[in-house]
Amino acid sequence: VSGLLMISAKIFRNGDVIMVGDLKGVVTDISLRTTKLRTYDRNEVIIPNSVLLKENVINLTSGKKETVASIIFAIDYIYDTEKVKLIIENMIKNDPNVIVILKKEKKREIRFVVRIKEWSTEIECLFWINEPANEEFIKSRITENVNNRLKEEKILPPIPGVLRKEYLERKNQQPKD
Repeated sequence: VSGLLMISAKIFRNGDVIMVGDLKGVVTDISLRTTKLRTYDRNEVIIPNSVLLKENVINLTSGKKETVASIIFAIDYIYDTEKVKLIIENMIKNDPNVIVILKKEKKREIRFVVRIKEWSTEIECLFWINEPANEEFIKSRITENVNNRLKEEKILPPIPGVLRKEYLERKNQQPKD
């Protein structure tokens, strides 16, 4: 019965990315008794439909062919956030799975949110991708590319406050030439 309800209600369909509790994956099959998910680590999870009807299920794609992805980069306070945002934006725009312009010239902008944290400046970037089912892989590739580019520009990750203090103390104790 639960399988019929799932299929007729069209809560999700094959190819949708759903979240059930802490479990996130791509729906690969919906039958009368179970629903199969492929997780990002390529495991197949079989969930009884009776469980899905009782749980909160979040459909992250709802059949859409694109979705918004988010990545957070942390940098030290000493770096120019505008320069870093420009580097991030260029790396994101060059990724083949990022959507910048859709049909009819509708723009999909890359958005930034900057937050000041205890020991860093966080730069969150939000952007559209064309393969929601591969979101984690796309984000991983972009993160690696951005981090490599930041290293080339000598923009390093922040050092937490305790480690920074220890680093400065050691540096001050070194003999000067």
